[in-house]
Amino acid sequence: MSTYADVLKSGPNLMTTYGLCGTVPYAEVRVFNGNMTQSYQLYDYFCKLYSVPTYEDNRDKMWQLYDELFSEQKVYPSAYPVAIWVTERVNIVLLLLDDNTGYSNYVVYAEPNRQ
Repeated sequence: MSTYADVLKSGPNLMTTYGLCGTVPYAEVRVFNGNMTQSYQLYDYFCKLYSVPTYEDNRDKMWQLYDELFSEQKVYPSAYPVAIWVTERVNIVLLLLDDNTGYSNYVVYAEPNRQ
């Protein structure tokens, strides 16, 4: 179950959703047909909220951290974790979704911190 709400009054290229995936609550912000500028805007926005990411590293290390910190309830095929923020209450990841359309789509996904 998920719910869509345009709380940012952003138009069709930015969508926020929240809900339950199995028993895990989540929140999601998606940028459709994005470009590098939009990904930096999302990155900068979350840096302002939570400071610099807890993890920004090479690809293999990011996958390992992503698997450790996030449940397997929500799956993003062809996604690459770009940055991960870990707070006392929530884990947040900025993902680049590669859907082979030539457009970059970005998603910020958050789950409660289980540790």
